[in-house]
Amino acid sequence: MPTYDEVVGTYHAGCFPLPPATALRGGAVTSYFGVRVTQPDGFRAVTIDLHVPAAATRPVRPIIFASGGGFRINSPIAGPWIHLVEDGFAVACVTYRLSSEAPHPAPVADVKAVVRWLRAHGDQLGIDADKVGAFGMSAGGYLVCFAASNPQHGEHDEALPCHLELSSELNAVAAYFPPSDYLELVEDNGGDAVEVPGVPGASEVRYLGYVPRDAPDRNRESSLIEAVGAGTPLHFLAHGTADRRVNIKQSDRLAEALRRHGRLVDYVRIDGADHGGPEFFERQLSQKVADFLTDALQ
Repeated sequence: MPTYDEVVGTYHAGCFPLPPATALRGGAVTSYFGVRVTQPDGFRAVTIDLHVPAAATRPVRPIIFASGGGFRINSPIAGPWIHLVEDGFAVACVTYRLSSEAPHPAPVADVKAVVRWLRAHGDQLGIDADKVGAFGMSAGGYLVCFAASNPQHGEHDEALPCHLELSSELNAVAAYFPPSDYLELVEDNGGDAVEVPGVPGASEVRYLGYVPRDAPDRNRESSLIEAVGAGTPLHFLAHGTADRRVNIKQSDRLAEALRRHGRLVDYVRIDGADHGGPEFFERQLSQKVADFLTDALQ
């Protein structure tokens, strides 16, 4: 009989059996739903839905997809990630921990654990995880951007000791309308915002665990602007000019920080588009993302 430490080590290490494969889209996609990546102490398991092109003749590059939802909800089926599978990528849709479960940086640690899990198990799944990309929307965009700019941050990696012998580095990131600096969000959003930021109960306050204006030093630690550096991978950004939840100024600042370090490949500003509007689900924009990821992950 295994000891308690052995059982806990198995949970942490992500040594769970794969669920049965499911054939989708007429057999064109092989999917594994609810794959358990790791088990944080005291929390539910971090899981992914993994979708792999069935007709691939060689191992494919993996993309981690993180959906939005204000850090309050997230859904592994919400988002235009299926276009990436159609373009030959494997996509791992992560169900990260929410603000009601664990504050920043716990969900970042979840994303980084998925990176390491893909590198540990890629060979058996037809995945070439030497290079890993990420795609996120809104809150999910923030998480993948932050994880990418902290490639080997000890605190975030060691919080979930899952395959710590492997790198959690992300090699390319695409993000739609991510918040980038929570202290500035109050001024940016203005009077027509869907949600008033910077007050107790606001989505970002619940996620951070504090009101940004009351803790400017802690806000700097959570800012994407501050996190960007020479080690940040290449980025693709898209944002709507009529966003009433995360004002486009948030991406404008992030784009400028990325440009300063030569890390921005493309920034698509969509005139008149609101937060999560239909423009972000159109195949034309998804193709730009796929082209970016293809080039960046070569």
